[in-house]
Amino acid sequence: MTERTIDLRNQPLSPPGPYLPPAPPQRKKNPPASGGAQPSGKKYLLQWSALEYAPRERGPYWFLPPSAVALAFVIFGILIQSWFFTAFVILALFVILLYARRAPREYRFAVAKEGVYIGNTLHRFSELKSFWIIETVQPPELSLETTRRLHPYLHLPLGDLHPNKIKSVLSGLLPEQEHKEFFTDQIARSIGF
Repeated sequence: MTERTIDLRNQPLSPPGPYLPPAPPQRKKNPPASGGAQPSGKKYLLQWSALEYAPRERGPYWFLPPSAVALAFVIFGILIQSWFFTAFVILALFVILLYARRAPREYRFAVAKEGVYIGNTLHRFSELKSFWIIETVQPPELSLETTRRLHPYLHLPLGDLHPNKIKSVLSGLLPEQEHKEFFTDQIARSIGF
């Protein structure tokens, strides 16, 4: 039995033939939700812009309550010798303090026949289950229930848009169903986010 040895030093580096990996599909960018000229043929049923959260005046000692809670959790983490938990609490406090320093961003929203735009991202009506207007907060928010399990709700601030206007547009496209607020949303709102 003879063994055949292939000398790879003399072989071309690329595989023979016209094989090329398939190119990723080209995705068209969604049109902006407001501002500027609309692309041809694109009509929005409703569009508005709003700040992601209402700006809040913070006093010079606003950081003390969250820091005190974080310190209590750090002490607890040290006592039970959970270093990962302790590092997580310190990192979370750092992120909250940094996030509180920046000004709220302005987002553009639009409702079109195919779905709801948040900036340039389209959320198709096939991915949405229902809507609800949360009027207990200022400014009111549009809550959209999605089909995703990890993040089932989208909250869109309405800014100066009257809630009845969005209800009249969405009522023919999605069912209106009351959405419960998560505890985390209430906490974020109470500290100004």
